[in-house]
Amino acid sequence: MPDSPRPRRARSADTAHVPAELALIQALLAARDTPEFARVVAAAAVHPDGLGASVAHVLRRDAFTEVFERITRLPAPAPPVTFRDWLDACRGDVDAATPGPAVAPLAWDFDVFDVATCRAWREGRAAMGESLATGLPWAEARGHAALPLRAGGVEYGLVIAEFRDDDVAGAARLRAMWEAVRVALEAHDRALQLDRRTVQAGALLELSEAVMSPRNLVEVLHLATRRAAERTGADAAAIWTVGEDGASTLELSHGPSGARERHGRALVPVVQAALEAGRPRTASPATDEMLLPAAAAAEIAAFSVWPIEAYGRAVGALGVWSVHGGARPLAIARAEREYLGAIANVIGLALEQARRFRELRDAERRERDATRYARRRESLAALGELTADASRAALKPCVSVRAFADRLVRELPEGAARECAEVIVREAERVERILREQQAHADLAPPSLAMVQLNTLAEAALRTHGETLVRRRARVVKRLAADVPELLLDRDGIGNVVQSVLAYALDRVATGGRIRIETRRLAHHVLFELGHDGTHAAGHALDQVFLPFGDARPSAAPAGLSLARRVIQDHGGEVRVRAEGEWTTLITFTLPITGNQDRRHTGADRRRTGDRREVAA
Repeated sequence: MPDSPRPRRARSADTAHVPAELALIQALLAARDTPEFARVVAAAAVHPDGLGASVAHVLRRDAFTEVFERITRLPAPAPPVTFRDWLDACRGDVDAATPGPAVAPLAWDFDVFDVATCRAWREGRAAMGESLATGLPWAEARGHAALPLRAGGVEYGLVIAEFRDDDVAGAARLRAMWEAVRVALEAHDRALQLDRRTVQAGALLELSEAVMSPRNLVEVLHLATRRAAERTGADAAAIWTVGEDGASTLELSHGPSGARERHGRALVPVVQAALEAGRPRTASPATDEMLLPAAAAAEIAAFSVWPIEAYGRAVGALGVWSVHGGARPLAIARAEREYLGAIANVIGLALEQARRFRELRDAERRERDATRYARRRESLAALGELTADASRAALKPCVSVRAFADRLVRELPEGAARECAEVIVREAERVERILREQQAHADLAPPSLAMVQLNTLAEAALRTHGETLVRRRARVVKRLAADVPELLLDRDGIGNVVQSVLAYALDRVATGGRIRIETRRLAHHVLFELGHDGTHAAGHALDQVFLPFGDARPSAAPAGLSLARRVIQDHGGEVRVRAEGEWTTLITFTLPITGNQDRRHTGADRRRTGDRREVAA
């Protein structure tokens, strides 16, 4: 815009400008934001009651690129206007106050400025000098003054007052005007900080109320990320949580869709480093952070990551960041640091409260399950007592029925009647066997411990079922290891287990089939295994073998396989059943041997006893 003619005023003493300085302070304090504040300073620089400059340039500094961009060029007022009216007019739209062509956008790095401008920005006070640098709008001026707009949290830019004639302001006038600007700038900075703290306090109050409200955790975390981004000037925000393995995972994010989740995942290494160090991690520009991938650093301008702790335990992290070309720069001044720290604490309480609520809910569920289980056990115990009494009462008539039916079989001649009597005998025997098994479960006698060897029990079981083996023409594959030691066992209980397992195999094996019985010593256990190659129906579940009455077996031993598992478990052993290769069913149980020999004998006796067992074998 060309310079407009303006009346010259005689320079008077500095004290004569006190009313103008007070008017300047009042206008600056009335500014609503920092850009309006800068326009008022520029207006004071070009008015005759101010510095009396020909032109004033307002330069705004980009916080990320550190480039100064000219956003306003203001000439001196052409018609005579009072100082206060001129300041009030320039507080609004500058182009409307001074019509003219639009200001061409210009930008400069800090290094191209002259010495006076550089000193003014670095020292934070006004400076005057001659421009020796080329390429600047005020390079041809006789002199210029630089007024930095930076105080506390405000680092807006510079106001350059350009003097093109002999009417150059004196140092005393510049000092007086700068003092007014400095006082107003500090007040403006305090007002901005107070406004930010008020808004941030309101956000924290809202977030605290949300934590105690019926909202779920996801809603609270979404609210926290929104308020963290809005109150710090960030373009996006995110929350990461720590898993049981200590790894950080992106929980949720807020910001422009598409990029926020990608940036949140890229910041995970930075989050992990902040959690390990236990302190915030901030970078502006983001390229200063070596842990941030290059692709993400090219998009993120600045970021700040804050660990979230609850009762001394790291539970997650809160992060805010801005992107290149975003709406506004990321401000991480003292107020923002305190605000982010407070939000992190509230989020930590919310996460801890949610975790304890889950634990309480799980504990209540376990308590309900335990109560139901206890009631069921009580019902089963009562039912067991009734069943035991019923089995005892039914056993005697069942024995009588079987005895009389057996007598009929012997007395009846061959024919249909005798076949019916034989069916009655078989079914009565099966009912009697089931009743005796049930009674054995109810009336399990206390164990009678003795030194027993499994090989001896296996041989005894084979002798007991020798007649059945011959009648079935079953082939027995016997592999009884000689190094199986004697164990302190319940002879009758373990003997019944071996008998039951062998009886089960004989019930399943076909005529001419094979039965394998094997014992061997493991590192700390003795293993007993019995298998057969008989067939079973399709869909037959092997895990039903050891359930009480879970398998209809016509001639199993009285103790039954369900009682066998109980006896083995009482001895500290385990029972397994499987199918393998040519063997349809393999039933295996193990018994611990650790410490048995040491309790029985000393080292020398133990060796001699082992020799005698080997000779006997």
